[in-house]
Amino acid sequence: MLSELTASAATSSVALILLAAGASTRMGQAKQLLYFQGQTLLRRAAETAVATGCQPLVLVTGALHKELVAEIDDLPFLVTHNPDWAVGMGSSIRTGLAALEKAPSRLQPC
Repeated sequence: MLSELTASAATSSVALILLAAGASTRMGQAKQLLYFQGQTLLRRAAETAVATGCQPLVLVTGALHKELVAEIDDLPFLVTHNPDWAVGMGSSIRTGLAALEKAPSRLQPC
């Protein structure tokens, strides 16, 4: 039974959606682009996501699309823009799930 579960886990994939669509208006600057220990918070979160082995990886942007994409352009993310980011986090989750539905089937499972 355990070997069946292990085999099943080895052939299934787990997607990861990284939400970075907000404008950080209460903070007065984009939290995603704040530096901590030499990296932006977005870059740190994206590298951590890559290290999980999950696939596909989806980044949902909103207010600062171009700036955020530039931070992770060398990482294996599917990037999608949520034009309704100001509506709230739920709209970004929907945008990320829609991107997953269109994800290329050639991506390898984790």
